[in-house]
Amino acid sequence: MSDYDPRKRCNRRILLECHMALGTVYDREFAGFNVNSLYSF
Repeated sequence: MSDYDPRKRCNRRILLECHMALGTVYDREFAGFNVNSLYSF
């Protein structure tokens, strides 16, 4: 069981879905915070 791509993909998918669901909240809450950092996997 190699977890080098599957895990990253899963995490990325969850983050993307979460961001899409709370896009407005993230944009407002993390206005100063670099949201791109979350996608730096």
